[in-house]
Amino acid sequence: MSNTAMAHPDLDLDARLDLITRGLGRVDDEDRRLIEATLHDKTDPSLFWGVAPTGRPHIGYLVPFVKIAELVEAGVEVFAYTLRRYVYAFLVNYKHPRSLVAHRAEYYKFALGAVFEAILGLPVSRIQFYQETAFADTPEFVNDAYELLSLTSQAAARSPNDELRNATMMSPLMAISKYAPFTEAGAPDGYIFSVALDDGQYQHYASYEEIETDFLSQSLSSKALKSAVAKAMVKLLAPIRTSFEANPRWRAVLDLAYPGREQDALASTAVDASERFCIPDALREISNERVKLVPFNSTLHAGEFMRVAKQHPEIWTHGPVGPFDSAQSFVSDFIETSVRPRNDMALYTVIDKTKSANAHNGIDKEGVLAGLIAYIGTSPINLCTEIGFVITLPPFQRTHVTSNAVGLLLNFALNSPEEGGLGFRRVQWMASSVNHRSIGTAEKMGFTKEGIIRWDRLYPGGGKKGKQSSGKKLLFHGRVTHMNEDDLGRDSVMLSMCWDDWYLEGKKEHVNRRMG
Repeated sequence: MSNTAMAHPDLDLDARLDLITRGLGRVDDEDRRLIEATLHDKTDPSLFWGVAPTGRPHIGYLVPFVKIAELVEAGVEVFAYTLRRYVYAFLVNYKHPRSLVAHRAEYYKFALGAVFEAILGLPVSRIQFYQETAFADTPEFVNDAYELLSLTSQAAARSPNDELRNATMMSPLMAISKYAPFTEAGAPDGYIFSVALDDGQYQHYASYEEIETDFLSQSLSSKALKSAVAKAMVKLLAPIRTSFEANPRWRAVLDLAYPGREQDALASTAVDASERFCIPDALREISNERVKLVPFNSTLHAGEFMRVAKQHPEIWTHGPVGPFDSAQSFVSDFIETSVRPRNDMALYTVIDKTKSANAHNGIDKEGVLAGLIAYIGTSPINLCTEIGFVITLPPFQRTHVTSNAVGLLLNFALNSPEEGGLGFRRVQWMASSVNHRSIGTAEKMGFTKEGIIRWDRLYPGGGKKGKQSSGKKLLFHGRVTHMNEDDLGRDSVMLSMCWDDWYLEGKKEHVNRRMG
């Protein structure tokens, strides 16, 4: 292993200690004593730096690289321990398949290597990248992880993250200038930054503190400073861009790791509610000229849906879930627990294409978010499914939205494959026996009532959540039974539409008329 430590021969222990601890807000006396003892005992101490390949590397990565540059100058061996945290990246980035995360790990290797070269002037061959899977799958590692989990409280685990989440100042970036000064011709020796003034002259600076002083005193305008910073960033990133253009494999893996814009990638992969759905052909847009159904994506849709839903808690009255107080709780307590784990459910966002997107509801360029709808209990073997979780937000109720959303799913399920459908034999609809509006909607769309399933559902704690039950008391001899007194029971009305209704009884034409 080549030694990457490059301590300046004139640096004494105090100077090396200053380089190592400079700009680190959490270094206390105990930390300093530990680092000082390590410098005493080891000529070339080493440092682990880990990075998880999630989103694309951005300008914020320059902050740790500046610190790494100072550590290298202090003689700390860094590169032999640089790690691509593939397993961790998948665990925190689970909405993407592991194959995509693997491509991102390769992209990070190219990108971070180029940054090392640009800032430190070191060839990428001197950087050793380790893949986390080299040891994270071993029994020893797993056993250690179990032991760590048993010894660490959630509060203790969150604490370091809360303290280190954000850097508060931009000044660390100016340390880059020690390695690549952003000065113009004529700058005195030792100066690191030049700013073009309005009169065409340059103001040269030797430190970040000088720039801050002039800016706060308004002797340096924000326009001039922004222009200088932008020019410096272009200069800094130029060799990275050159490396990218000269590396065909890096260019190729970009499309594999980040297909299209990040938002487009999230939308196109239908990650949240549909990635496990048993019918891949259903994981796409289903639309007509008035309404569009797109696979639900919490990143794109949860916030806007809950912005409106929070104003109307009554939409949860007849269902087993909700109400939710935020988009976060909706995703964590419903999407992640009740939708994503299932392979028989595909949740769609309903977009009203007749409305123009505005500042509050502009999550889709073709219209506005109007509700949710789903296939549930889907069985490709039995060729049957259920239309459920039908929530049309109140501003869109008693319009064309519900009939068109339901009609689109009926057509897709019951039409033959030759017509672009799934060729299913049965689509059912279940509603609480006291949810008269839902039952009425199903009957208007042509569903046939088959009967009532008694005590079909339980609403745990429903009495405190605004749920409406079948009206039957959960009492026996005047006492609450084995259920909690706040639990509510539901009878369900079963309705259906089958292939013979669709093709032989004119229900297909009836549904399409209702949609029109």
